[in-house]
Amino acid sequence: MFSASTFLSRMSALMLVLALSAAAASAMSRHAIEADWARQRELRRLPREVTPESDAAGGCDGVINGLWGFHTDVEDSPWWQVDLGQEVPLGRIHVYNRSDGAVEQRATHLTILLSSDGDTFRRVYRHGGTPFRGHPDGRPLVVELEGEAARIVRLQLPGRDYLHLDEVEVYPRGSKENIALGKPATQSS
Repeated sequence: MFSASTFLSRMSALMLVLALSAAAASAMSRHAIEADWARQRELRRLPREVTPESDAAGGCDGVINGLWGFHTDVEDSPWWQVDLGQEVPLGRIHVYNRSDGAVEQRATHLTILLSSDGDTFRRVYRHGGTPFRGHPDGRPLVVELEGEAARIVRLQLPGRDYLHLDEVEVYPRGSKENIALGKPATQSS
């Protein structure tokens, strides 16, 4: 067995180790808390609301996953559009629908409008009423345009509804390059 003095000596050493451990844990916790406060201050500087432009960018970001790339509010004649930067003769447009629930039917009467100036639009396509998907079946809606020239490509729904799609790809006539990728986009809400 231990003598009383050995026992007290070992207990004192143990108490010292415990006290130092508690101080280190307290300092680490304080550091973690201060780091969390700094991160919260940083996050508070981010935009609090999603803008039409920031949400619409998801429609031409190259991500095709069957979820929504953009989503408007429920409204009359909701629309999404991309600015190609200059007027281009277009060959075709691929539209990937949202496919993560029973919502594909919302895009069954989708229209495609083109504009050279962003003020005057002409309708070049109206979908016939059948649901389409894109990501899960590898069959997006493909609209052939045969050289129709445009700077702005707008997709719009008639009536009152939400407009939400996964991705929109725009190809110039005779090209395999998606020229909508990363271009400025906006939407009605």
